[in-house]
Amino acid sequence: MDKKVILISYGSAFLVGAIRENLTKAGYDVFNTIPVMKDVERVRNISDIVIFYLGNYLEDSGDFLVYLRDFCIEDEKELFVIGSFEEFEILSKTISDKVISKKFERPINIKDLLFALDDYLAERENGTRRKNILVIDDDVMYLRSIHDWLSDRYSVTMMNSAASGITYLAKNKTDLILLDYAMPIADGSDFFSMIRSEPTTAKIPIIFLTGKNDKDTVSRIMSLKPNGYLLKSLSPDAIHDSVDQFFEKERVRESLYSSGRKKK
Repeated sequence: MDKKVILISYGSAFLVGAIRENLTKAGYDVFNTIPVMKDVERVRNISDIVIFYLGNYLEDSGDFLVYLRDFCIEDEKELFVIGSFEEFEILSKTISDKVISKKFERPINIKDLLFALDDYLAERENGTRRKNILVIDDDVMYLRSIHDWLSDRYSVTMMNSAASGITYLAKNKTDLILLDYAMPIADGSDFFSMIRSEPTTAKIPIIFLTGKNDKDTVSRIMSLKPNGYLLKSLSPDAIHDSVDQFFEKERVRESLYSSGRKKK
């Protein structure tokens, strides 16, 4: 597998150096360059993966951003962007989300970047990719736990409110949502209804997470007709197995559907 990446950055030497070091340890050849057209042009054909580390130089880089946008579109580059929310806003004036494969907000978890890169390479090599799971829960400690439990096999994105989940889905795709049923302000059932009412998200599978297993709670959850529910008290292995089984059932279902269409 050809693991080469182009890393575009200016300043933030320590943070960029840490990213470069971790990529190298993971087996990637990193070609670092500054956000200047002639410099990027020299490495343009080395890789179809571009990592763009944003900084306070963006406001004065209008011509370069136009160049980067155009060559990513022309060469069908996979553009991964690292920055702050404010920097993403500046970038969006020139480079739309349709051109960007994935955004990573600082401080970045390098494992998330490596998972995304590995997913892309796996998909490019053999048509397979790591499944994306969006976990929404107001309990930050539980979010981190479930991320650690599932991230060996899946690309896990964490959101701590229904509102942040809605914002994420407006710009990103996911294969499964693990959704806390009881959350403040907009709870799981409210979020579920919003997702199911939008044509672009209506078919995303949703499995509820709940800390209660009494009859009334389970009945209310299942009346919404989700793709299932998981008790938060389950062991890490049990939760992992349940997610594995869900995706295996989806794979079998899709395979049978495809076979049926071919016979017709």
